[in-house]
Amino acid sequence: MLTLKSIHTAANIVFLVLLVTFLIFFTVSFPLGAYISLTFYNKDAPQTIRSLPLFVFGLAVPIRASIDALTLLTLLLAFYLLLVYLAARGPLANLYQTLKTVYTKGIASVQDNTLTTVGTVFAPLLLVNIGLEYFQNLFGVETGKLPRSEPLVDFTLLTYAPLVEEFGFRLTLIGVVSSCLTLYYCDVKTALYTVWRPSAFLDAKSRRINVLLNSLIIFSSLLFGLAHVIYGGGWELGKVLPAFVAGLCLGWLYVKWGFHAAVLLHLLFNYFSGTFDYFAELVGSTLLTDVVSITLYLLGVVVLVWLALRLNSLIKE
Repeated sequence: MLTLKSIHTAANIVFLVLLVTFLIFFTVSFPLGAYISLTFYNKDAPQTIRSLPLFVFGLAVPIRASIDALTLLTLLLAFYLLLVYLAARGPLANLYQTLKTVYTKGIASVQDNTLTTVGTVFAPLLLVNIGLEYFQNLFGVETGKLPRSEPLVDFTLLTYAPLVEEFGFRLTLIGVVSSCLTLYYCDVKTALYTVWRPSAFLDAKSRRINVLLNSLIIFSSLLFGLAHVIYGGGWELGKVLPAFVAGLCLGWLYVKWGFHAAVLLHLLFNYFSGTFDYFAELVGSTLLTDVVSITLYLLGVVVLVWLALRLNSLIKE
């Protein structure tokens, strides 16, 4: 007869295998994205980006540019790899140490590391958003989709969006306000660090601070959801709610784990998902994409079940 301890151990192993598999796919997406960009590149007619959007305090500010799409994509991937490295290092334990702890202590231990936290949030959030879009479609509320033009330009802008949108909806709307609050009590250096990771320097035990941060997260998420429709781009009304829910998770990650955590979660929705979709089109097979999707769905189900059980135990207490 299985004991409760053996069931917990088996659950930890299943979760760990799924999480590690996902992290491998995430790592693979970078060379895969480079391959896709080179395949799309046309040396006889370089794809030049003439305008780049910039978001500041939730407002869109178009910037004139003249940059080759492949060059911009290369710079972005190099920057994102740096963020992955930073996320894998901490804040409480590195990636290897955290994975070992997850095996012995359970899913809650993923919070010791930024990268494992981002992956653990992404999978269930993906399932929730798919469910929201499905039910909205049943009532005739369409989500819409991004229009397609030049593949390399589309792929580059898709990869660019996580950085600029997290700057405009999280760092400026939440971070700047948090930094000003810190500046009132501390020095300039501490205030600048607060912009990167608000929870590191704000007293989370303070009720007023918690109310402020939660209000900022909700406000920024609402603007984030509405911006997808207001600024066009192919999205319709059905995109507002999924984007709002995603914004809540992005804001929570930003406040507690830092700007790089929010950017990486956003990157998973844009670049990571887009990479395997484009790769499936190039090779004419969805096998790899299906394996990635199944891994994410299973990981999401495991996390959602764990959250439900944990919530149930807290209610009973």
